[in-house]
Amino acid sequence: GTLRAGSRRLLVDDGISVPATEDAPDHQSIVHVALGRSYCGCILLEDELRPGAGESVAALEKMGLKTLLLTGDRRSAGLAAGKEAGIAEVHAELSPGDKAELVENRQIAGRPVLMVGDGINDAPSLSTAEVGCSLSGGTDIALETSGLVLTRPQIALLPVAVRLGRRTLRIIRQNLFWAFAYNLVALPLAAAGHLLPIHAAGAMAVSSVCVVANSLRLSGKRSSLCSNRH
Repeated sequence: GTLRAGSRRLLVDDGISVPATEDAPDHQSIVHVALGRSYCGCILLEDELRPGAGESVAALEKMGLKTLLLTGDRRSAGLAAGKEAGIAEVHAELSPGDKAELVENRQIAGRPVLMVGDGINDAPSLSTAEVGCSLSGGTDIALETSGLVLTRPQIALLPVAVRLGRRTLRIIRQNLFWAFAYNLVALPLAAAGHLLPIHAAGAMAVSSVCVVANSLRLSGKRSSLCSNRH
C-alpha cells in the first residue's frame, strides 16, 4: 500500500482513522504515519527557534510592526513556539492555501504584509505578500517566490533589512522632492528669460550631484546598521 506521513488533517482527509495523541508534549510536532488505510503510529519532532529569533521579534515590534506566527503545526506546538519567540498571535494547523488566504485578508484590511518563510509550504504566501522574504539555504521555490533574500540564514538580519528598506524609501522621496523642486523653480525662470542657459545647465549639474550624494548616504547607513547588529 501507499505510505503516508504528515499531519492528522492529511491522513483524515484521505479517509484514515487517526487515534488521539493527548499524551504528546505540547511543544512537540506530530507526524502521523499510515500504510495503505492502516494507521501505523506517529513520530514526535521538536524544532528549535533560530538564534536571535526572540530579539528580532522584539526589534520588529519596537519598529511598529505587528508580528504573527503562521504554522501548519498543531496548535499547542505553535503556541509554545510563539511564546518562546514573543509572538502573541499564533495561527496553527494551516495549509499553504490557508496561509496565503490569511495574508490576503490582511491586505484587504489595508495592512501591508511582510511574509518570512523558507519552506515549500510558505511559497504561496510569500508570493502573495507585498514583500516575501526568505533566508539563504531555504527551499528553491521559497527563494524564487521571495522579493527579498537574506544572504545569511540569520533571522537577526531581518530588522536590519527593514530599517535599511525604510531608509532607502525616505531617500528616494527626498530625491524626488529635490528633482521636482528644481524643475518647479528653474523652468519658469528659464522660460521668462531670467536664467541663462549656462546657469540652467550648471544648476542641473548641481541638482544631479545632490541627488547622487544623498543616495550615497545609504552606504554609510548600511555599514552602521550592520555594525550595530554585531
